[in-house]
Amino acid sequence: MNNLINQDALVQLIKSEVDKQVAKQSFEPRTAGLTQQVRKDYFHGKGVEWIRTFIFDRYPETNEANGGWVTNPRKSVHGKTTTIWLKPARKWLDDHELEIDWNEKMST
Repeated sequence: MNNLINQDALVQLIKSEVDKQVAKQSFEPRTAGLTQQVRKDYFHGKGVEWIRTFIFDRYPETNEANGGWVTNPRKSVHGKTTTIWLKPARKWLDDHELEIDWNEKMST
């Protein structure tokens, strides 16, 4: 007797729906370095020195030592690896988006 339900089609439909749900709940890590992807997603694709100069240096409240979201904004005796706490960084950057001159140039 033939099945009334096309099992292959049903499997594909369920797989498609599961894939959509997984994509919606994509994992975002808690921390990251100043990788190319983080710079693209959070800092308008600016370079590492631009971010250090115009964000970390200009806004000391971003430093974890001052209650902020970046650990070791510059190499120091305390550490050399810069770590960004992504969730608070996203909120702070959203809140300060219009204060930051994203077109500012590094002096040569």
